Amino acid sequence: MFDHFKKVPEVIRYLCKVIKRGLKKIGIRFRQIAKEFFKIVILNFPEYPAAPYLYTIELCASTFGKCPDMLESLHDIYQFVCKSVYNYFESKNIDDNPEILEDFFGILFRYTKFIPDVLVVSETLEMNMKMALLVIGSNHKHLNKALYLFVERLFKNANADPQDQV
Repeated sequence: MFDHFKKVPEVIRYLCKVIKRGLKKIGIRFRQIAKEFFKIVILNFPEYPAAPYLYTIELCASTFGKCPDMLESLHDIYQFVCKSVYNYFESKNIDDNPEILEDFFGILFRYTKFIPDVLVVSETLEMNMKMALLVIGSNHKHLNKALYLFVERLFKNANADPQDQV
């Protein structure tokens, strides 16, 4: 269905809502469907970027962040999203689609909170910080909130004492 309606943002929003509800109700047993969803995002997002894809990935990060069998898939979708959003906004203005950036920084926040190892080993950290610089001071309240949550969590992680986790 995603492929058939990939050009219709309203339908994509509803389809992602179905995935999100399933994820919330079924939890970690939703792993295989999440992996299939990631494949759909990789196919459709570059040509038809939509914020609901990203918000659904946010939920996947918090749901599957502690599942060893999901870490590779979560890493791959993270890399893909970071590069895709960066490339998208190379030719766009923040005001063209602030929802995508809001959910993008939501992903960064959740990965920083639930799967920080992915963030640390990623080659996209510099790219993500460039995106943060573009967004700071925007007029979009929810976008700013998502950005500041990410930055705050990033600093908390950077200042964490490893002895606290022993």
